Amino acid sequence: MSRIYRSLPPKGTRLSIAYSGGLDTRCAVAWLSEQGMDVYAYTADLAQPDEANPADIPRARSSTAPSSRG
Repeated sequence: MSRIYRSLPPKGTRLSIAYSGGLDTRCAVAWLSEQGMDVYAYTADLAQPDEANPADIPRARSSTAPSSRG
């Protein structure tokens, strides 16, 4: 079930986030993890011209997310 939270849910809640690999999402993943959330990140290849190689996008796992897909 998808849900938009207006405040943080209880610690241990699984959250998913669309992950671009930029500073904003990296900080969001780290902060949510520090708050006790179980963060899952997803990166998609949208064929954007500024991404010569999508494999170069830093993986969310390196930013404290327990799981990432892309």
